[in-house]
Amino acid sequence: MQLGFTSAIVGDLSLGEVFQLAADCENFGLNYDPSHLVWLQIDYVTPIAEFSNRFFHVHAKDVRIDRQRLNQVGIMGHPNDYHSPKLPGLGDVHWGLFSGR
Repeated sequence: MQLGFTSAIVGDLSLGEVFQLAADCENFGLNYDPSHLVWLQIDYVTPIAEFSNRFFHVHAKDVRIDRQRLNQVGIMGHPNDYHSPKLPGLGDVHWGLFSGR
């Protein structure tokens, strides 16, 4: 399951409900992608302490949010209107904070 990306598996579950599913089932792992959570404006650092043992895969990707453009198009605008993928360290993911957890 890739957090931060709505799929047929996630459906309408909240992020907390997805984490709880992971905690309750040893064969249910998380594909953790901090760039998707930044893009969705969800805290990507706090869940690490509780759920890092459930990470089956972590994406080392980054993203830059253009706040000025986001203010123009709003969160319901197409994501490509206000964000752009970046190499790790060149975007808004704070890798020291992320990896230091």
